[in-house]
Amino acid sequence: PYDEAEIQSRFLTGSAHRLATCLYIIQSTPSLTERVPDKVCETLIQDIYDTLSPMPDDDPNFKATGWPTFIYGTTATTPELRAWVMDRLKRLVAVCPWGFLYSAIDTLQILWGLDAEGKRTTNWVQQLKDLNVDFLMV
Repeated sequence: PYDEAEIQSRFLTGSAHRLATCLYIIQSTPSLTERVPDKVCETLIQDIYDTLSPMPDDDPNFKATGWPTFIYGTTATTPELRAWVMDRLKRLVAVCPWGFLYSAIDTLQILWGLDAEGKRTTNWVQQLKDLNVDFLMV
């Protein structure tokens, strides 16, 4: 016998990581960023959100969604989506106060601040390296 909800939860968590990995590779590799159609990235971004958003805080795999949430957050451009990301990361911190979650929150605030100043580029990984931001744990 198996628990269908548990398997579905694992599947969704794994899917979120797979989608986030694909998006991260595209975002952090300038040659790919130039070649991959915008529609592909838009689809990945929407799929990450659609995968993460229905997962409740009491899901046993909720605590494993910090990294995909962060990667999604690097693409969030509206106040509503940024608030959703911050709320989710803060709920994750409440469940498991791991340092990388605090780093994720700080790093997103830096990226979003650069957006507000009109200084954000498409390659956020290189931009953080240029700013000497320590985001290894993210």
